[in-house]
Amino acid sequence: MATLLARGRDGERPRLRWLWRRGAVWHLAWRVPLGVTVTSLLRQREAIEQALDVSIELWYNRRLVHMRAGTARLPKHVDFRDFYRRPPTVGELAFGVGRGREGPLWVDLVQVPHLLIGGATGEGKTAFLRQLITGLVLNQPIEQLRLALVDLKGMEFGLFEQLPHMWGPVARELNSALALLQELGGELDRRQAAFAEAGVQTLARWNEVRPAEALAYVLVVVDECAELSAAEVSDREERVRKQAVLAQISRFCRLGRASGIHVILCTQRPNMDAVPGQLKGQHSSDGGVSRSRRDEQPHPAGRGQRGCRRPAALAGPWDLAVGHPDALSGPLAEP
Repeated sequence: MATLLARGRDGERPRLRWLWRRGAVWHLAWRVPLGVTVTSLLRQREAIEQALDVSIELWYNRRLVHMRAGTARLPKHVDFRDFYRRPPTVGELAFGVGRGREGPLWVDLVQVPHLLIGGATGEGKTAFLRQLITGLVLNQPIEQLRLALVDLKGMEFGLFEQLPHMWGPVARELNSALALLQELGGELDRRQAAFAEAGVQTLARWNEVRPAEALAYVLVVVDECAELSAAEVSDREERVRKQAVLAQISRFCRLGRASGIHVILCTQRPNMDAVPGQLKGQHSSDGGVSRSRRDEQPHPAGRGQRGCRRPAALAGPWDLAVGHPDALSGPLAEP
């Protein structure tokens, strides 16, 4: 391993100080020579990953360069039932993203708290959303989770229509979407007023001190939010309605976390035309979805510091490494 890392100015090699292993994840700490930096090592990351057939994460702490390496094979297929057979025991709204080099990845929406999903047509965005929603409703009772679904394509969320978790019917056109989100806006106002009166800051704390008046988390899912863009709309009334819908979603992203309202947006290309800047800036986590041409399995991937961040409630060897792309095979829920 040391032969793959950069040498110092005097030809000295890095020295391994300690290592730790848990399952498919190795954690190594190196004392590197003078002149070797994490930045220089990151330039060689691809070469190191290919040479060792692993995924790695590098950072500096206490005069040591730490390396976290995932050695598991990326599976070609992840069965939904097998994946959810052992859900995590921590996290209030945990869902499975997929299985990668470091094992299964679970993310708690309470910690994220909002998610932006991008991917080209046919690459698996909607399949990812369906398995996410299915996993949540199978593990969360109606008292703990309510769903508000906006599907302006009108074809994707019909199978969830009869669920008891639904806040209301699936919104398939602009007026029904605006009505649904305005109703949720009123719920946000009521929760904020109740929390202020009770002297609590979060939904978890409210449910702890007021168990008889416990409230459910609300998950707002918008498939293909580019349909809400008002940039190319010539009709004034339609533009006003779209701007009102975007304003409601932006408000949920700004204020919804403490009140238990979380937002997932899905679009083909999350650029400024599809997702306005004030809305995109409120999403602390984003990810891309592509489809393997060999097995037609959705592959979610986190990106950079806006990748699926390591939630504190789910800290462990299956966290997605922050700071570089990490591919996973997502569980496929067959219709």
